Amino acid sequence: MGIKNKSKEAVIRSITHSMQVSLESYFLSYNAYPEESQLQLSQLIEKFNTKGISMPLPKNPFTGNPYSQNDNSGQITYQWNNTTSKYTLIGFGINNHEKIVNVSN
Repeated sequence: MGIKNKSKEAVIRSITHSMQVSLESYFLSYNAYPEESQLQLSQLIEKFNTKGISMPLPKNPFTGNPYSQNDNSGQITYQWNNTTSKYTLIGFGINNHEKIVNVSN
């Protein structure tokens, strides 16, 4: 893997950790986490914005464009487990094949 991909993956890790901080802020405001079973990053940020947690949509380092649900690399997903009341954020690398970061509460 080239240095360019490693630096792009570092950006994915950074965005994922920023989203984790935002999820904790959401929890402090609403005493709950978003309960949708799965959201793409763009959907999660839209949910934050509708709840008054203003957040711009970051650029996907692999595409150079703001994140979208159709990104074929660098996707970040939010998953909610209703049974355990836990969330997981997963960041993927090139072609969305390899998980490069996985954080949860």
